[in-house]
Amino acid sequence: MYKPNELKDDTTGIYKRFPKLSTYVKNINKWSVDYSQSVLRLEKCSRGEDFQFSHMSREMSEKLNMEYSERKYTLYNMGQDLGQYSTRLVLDAYSECFENNKDWENTFRKAITFMYWSTKIEFVLLENSLEEFHSGKRKQKTVCHLRHVGSTIGFCLSLGWLDFALDLRNRINFALKNEVVNDGGDSFGRRRTQHFLIRLINSYDGSKDVQRLIETKCAYDAPLLNELIENWDMKCNERFEEMIIKLCDRHTHQCRQDSFNGNRYYDFQNLSLEYYYPLEVLSIFFLRKTRGLTNPEIDHPIMKSGLENIDQTIKPYESEYLSNLLRFARKSSSKI
Repeated sequence: MYKPNELKDDTTGIYKRFPKLSTYVKNINKWSVDYSQSVLRLEKCSRGEDFQFSHMSREMSEKLNMEYSERKYTLYNMGQDLGQYSTRLVLDAYSECFENNKDWENTFRKAITFMYWSTKIEFVLLENSLEEFHSGKRKQKTVCHLRHVGSTIGFCLSLGWLDFALDLRNRINFALKNEVVNDGGDSFGRRRTQHFLIRLINSYDGSKDVQRLIETKCAYDAPLLNELIENWDMKCNERFEEMIIKLCDRHTHQCRQDSFNGNRYYDFQNLSLEYYYPLEVLSIFFLRKTRGLTNPEIDHPIMKSGLENIDQTIKPYESEYLSNLLRFARKSSSKI
């Protein structure tokens, strides 16, 4: 039986364990995952090199008594490396913002551009695998994750990149219809914020909700989110401001790890990229601007870090480096 797990206090104040900005800054500065090999492989790829690689060094293979082997660098590997590199760049951009480095927006737009292309590559490979499954060439379907895709849509929309957001909205709808979204339903994940962002774009351009078609209950069981879908384009007044403040409060309650034993799921997990980046609020604000509507000044901790001031007129990152990577990708698939 479906049991909603939306917390009763999700819209009544800031979550008591939500980290203070100073704590969050310390945590992201200590985040020491090494993506240097991903960057080196991407540089090789951008130079047009055809190469073999291994995720494990010879030394580590010997230490673990495992056979060392290399494989051809493929579109899948490029997409994975691009996604990992984008995560590192997002954290770098945040650090620059918190240090009042005015160039942080350039780092951030580069990060989200890479995140978009990595996600698009993931979808192209997903669609290819689905075709292989239906033709009998593959025994199992591969899946994507709404947790990531929905947030990527929010990042793109918060920057004003409507074309990117629409593209990913269409692709995740296809995946939802074909039941290849690992955390897209009611039994696992219940990513309400991510469903909300999809519904928000649908409301903006008049598209129908796929969630209605496939009867996804968790997409509609949060009253605040339903109210915002109905009223995101209302005049800026006290009622609208109250809804946005509640949305900010809800955001803080969603910043924690899934509890599988307790059957509770949250939209933003661990040391998340979204903790102090209220992408659902910024997405609403951007769409309102396109309708000529004003937005309120919000007195809330997640709207005071500096990240909320992102320039929503900046364009996606472009460079010879990225063009070369996309050239490699398009040799592998004409769908990119």
